[in-house]
Amino acid sequence: MVKTFIVAVTGRCNLSCRYCYASKNTGKNGDMSWDTAESILEFIKEQNKDDSQMFLVQFTGGEPLLNLPLIERFVQELRKEGLSCIFQLQTNGTLLNRMNISKLKDLDIGIGVSIDSIPEVNDIMRPYRNEMFHSSTVDVLKGIQLLKEAGICINVTSVLTEESLSSIDKYIDLVYYLGNIRGISFNVLRLTGSAFDMSVPTEEEITLNIKAAIERAELHKKITNRAITFKFLERLMNYGYKEECRTFNGGGIFVNPDGEVYPCPSLSEKKYYYMGNIMNKDFKQKTFKGNCPYLKQCRMLERLFAGYYKIK
Repeated sequence: MVKTFIVAVTGRCNLSCRYCYASKNTGKNGDMSWDTAESILEFIKEQNKDDSQMFLVQFTGGEPLLNLPLIERFVQELRKEGLSCIFQLQTNGTLLNRMNISKLKDLDIGIGVSIDSIPEVNDIMRPYRNEMFHSSTVDVLKGIQLLKEAGICINVTSVLTEESLSSIDKYIDLVYYLGNIRGISFNVLRLTGSAFDMSVPTEEEITLNIKAAIERAELHKKITNRAITFKFLERLMNYGYKEECRTFNGGGIFVNPDGEVYPCPSLSEKKYYYMGNIMNKDFKQKTFKGNCPYLKQCRMLERLFAGYYKIK
């Protein structure tokens, strides 16, 4: 039974991140249409009609706030069904103004903000697409401050590159200074999209620097009496990188703005992993099973740590 639905509501984005996995497959038409969104809703309802267990819908992009009206309608329609659903939104944070924050708060959508490091590093990795001399990080930090004023706590996500690892201690300082960060997710650089030729930190470099981040956080915890959770850290440290992505056991799907379905966002540039279109009746009749036959061929497995089962 599918319990994680990652929905890219738009292929548009106002940033030009150096490592963006979505660079080659963000959707031919830009924004997701309501017809496509309705097909996703129907599929979600079908998957969960006889099950009271909680499931997750995460909105992504592109930059999802560029298609906020569709998100609002999607959430409202699904809430009418009375299903046990958690909504999350992963944003680059640059469009978090008071109006958008108020809408997200009313919809009770959990917010994750992508910010890799301190401003001088983050601006290099996550620059504006058409505003070369304006700091994207300044706007992200303003947005996080507005979230704090609205009483909203968030999680942040950092992609671990050689650049971000070099300033990870200062990054922890920044996260504690902001005051409304409750969790940090560290994602290993994905060798897909525009990151295909980038240099990837070694496992040893990553492990060493994450341990340093933990120590820095413990120091801040003693001073502030506030704890920040390192998401997926226990799984990473205990099991390493050679883990199966959780979507391969049939537990999750990724849908791009055109309705094309893949096991996860990391694989969405590869037609090899194309599962069908959510708008086709044949797709809706498919049964999702575990033990994917392509598991051992997946290039991403060496760099994922969100899974549950070791490869046999």
